[in-house]
Amino acid sequence: MVGGKELKRFLIARESELYIHRSIGNAAFCMKERIEAREKSDDKSGLAHDYMATLLMIAYWMEAEVNFFTERVDRTVRDKFWDRFWFLDEKLKLGYKKDEPPLTRIEAVRDFRNELAHGKPNFPKDIIEIVATDDEVHERSSAALKAEWEKQLHWDFLEESYNVTEQLVTLLSDKLKLDPFDGHTNSVMHVKYLGPAS
Repeated sequence: MVGGKELKRFLIARESELYIHRSIGNAAFCMKERIEAREKSDDKSGLAHDYMATLLMIAYWMEAEVNFFTERVDRTVRDKFWDRFWFLDEKLKLGYKKDEPPLTRIEAVRDFRNELAHGKPNFPKDIIEIVATDDEVHERSSAALKAEWEKQLHWDFLEESYNVTEQLVTLLSDKLKLDPFDGHTNSVMHVKYLGPAS
């Protein structure tokens, strides 16, 4: 007895398919919508952090979708993102070309994600001579203090990154002729009573 309740023995069997790609995509969508509303109301406080978080969520969504679709084509493929991406491109004849959109945007999203995920210091150095006004020098000085990833914290990059990911998901779904309900988390659980816990 525990807390005045009789202990019993049960056998529990579960069979599940747990998918996260749609949850991540939904989070990316909600975060993007929130940024759009903040931009429209000119609410700039902490907005760069929201951009960072949303772009990371878009990158995670992209990777989760590539994982999901790769699993649908061949469950044995366990390579890194780009290996899986090119595997899908070859098997499904997607037609992506290096150094051309939309692949260049997919690469930019991945680079953004990797820069933040790895968090490595960067020490750029260069010397250039320019002819400029005082204001232009101040503007260039401010820009020089920004890391490359910081230059991507704006609406155009975010919106295009989201759209490219959404287009990739649609293309892969169409190529595999997946039903909209394919890839939803589901589970079946059976509980069998075995008797009192003696």
